[in-house]
Amino acid sequence: MRKTCYPIYLLAYGHAVFHRLSCYARRLWLVMNGVYPFLRFRTLVRHFSTLMLASLFITGCAVSGSYWSSPEMSARVVMPDGQPIEGAIVLATWKANGWINNGSLGQVAIEEAMTDKNGQFRIPAWGPRFISAGMVNIEEPTIRVFHQGFVPLVLSNFNGIGMRAAPSIIKFRFQDKPLVLNPFHGSFIEYEKALVPLNNSLDFIIFDPPETLSGRCYWKAIPKMLVAVEQARISLVRKGAGQTLRSLSQYVMADKPECGNPKEFFQGLFE
Repeated sequence: MRKTCYPIYLLAYGHAVFHRLSCYARRLWLVMNGVYPFLRFRTLVRHFSTLMLASLFITGCAVSGSYWSSPEMSARVVMPDGQPIEGAIVLATWKANGWINNGSLGQVAIEEAMTDKNGQFRIPAWGPRFISAGMVNIEEPTIRVFHQGFVPLVLSNFNGIGMRAAPSIIKFRFQDKPLVLNPFHGSFIEYEKALVPLNNSLDFIIFDPPETLSGRCYWKAIPKMLVAVEQARISLVRKGAGQTLRSLSQYVMADKPECGNPKEFFQGLFE
């Protein structure tokens, strides 16, 4: 595995390069104007060499890339009293970000699973996968857990402030731990509000760059989650709610024609 370069290191070295450049430029100006005529040539060479080496480090760090992988993930989805929830849908995504502007480069991996009668789910291992000009953020993967009639979960893999790269082997912080879904109690409008975070977390399907690491067509990788969310939305619309939630057609219509016909793909998935 290649050693990962972190943004904080890039900032530190960027500051050092700027300082060296300023120092070198000032001394060169002094020499050229006769204010500092006795500055030795090798001193100038040393400053220039330091500048170039630091620049090469930053450039190499930003473009050489790194490998990431994830071992198998497993956990249980349960009710607050510990009873297992069968048929809950679990979606895990690992997004790559650029080093410089932290913009999305697309999803490195997308995996979907469903819980069994014991509430257990497993997501297969993947990797190593190479990212040439970016990183997998330490907050990845993002985990979504949904079952109709419950408040959905949208979880980060890091409990804190991200903005730095994940380890080359990304371990699931909830491995073999219970994930608690709370039954929803309230009005249809309140349930619509409870679904908004899950709905928003699926926006990567629409807003990721057209040419991404995985080639887009994301909706084909997560049919169970999209169908379940669409069924919940339709149920709410029939009861006068659900107007703020994205429809299935909005998720699939923005993709390229090469992804295929969504109507044919989703045929038979609705109850």
